[in-house]
Amino acid sequence: MGRRFLFQTPDFSGHTRSALLVASGMIIGCCILVRYLAERMKPLRQHIAPFLSALFTVLMLGALSMPAHAENDKRGTTSRVPTKSSTGGSYSPVNRAVSSALRTLTARRDGAEMRAQGKTAMGRDSSVAAPRIISTRVAAEVFTAKIEMATDEPLVDIAIFNMLGKRVMEVYKGASARGIHEHAQSVSDLPEGVYMCVMQGNNFRKAEKFFFSR
Repeated sequence: MGRRFLFQTPDFSGHTRSALLVASGMIIGCCILVRYLAERMKPLRQHIAPFLSALFTVLMLGALSMPAHAENDKRGTTSRVPTKSSTGGSYSPVNRAVSSALRTLTARRDGAEMRAQGKTAMGRDSSVAAPRIISTRVAAEVFTAKIEMATDEPLVDIAIFNMLGKRVMEVYKGASARGIHEHAQSVSDLPEGVYMCVMQGNNFRKAEKFFFSR
């Protein structure tokens, strides 16, 4: 059998070892300070000896109590850290970081999709604008209607009505492609006055007032 030692070096933790080193340094420093003061103040040795002894005792007690405080702090910190058993096996710093990153990415993706849908809806609304009559004019007894179509229309009817609501002349009737178009018609048979140019389609009806004078 091997030789057994009655005294074994205790296995201190990192915090305890650091505290012991600090305590040792403080003890050595106190000894040096006391010796220096005793040499410098020999005439007053009898008066300051009790004070130095009390100071040395206080410093010694404080230095010796530092390892115990460090060990208690470590135990308190360890007891506050959640373990796998205390949280039902669901706690993990890595899992928490991954979950947080996934939540952030999901929120950003949802926000991007919502912004894209909003832009698409805005683009769709602007591209499917209602047809309109841009302008009407009469020159040399020729009436011209300038219109804009948002989509291709299979049937568009453009006619002139008097102020009594009676249809007096047809300007254009037929299919119309998307874009801006001009349709002209002679109004030499119409008397002077105020008229309405009406453009109708499958799902729309637009009207524009104009004045005819020779």
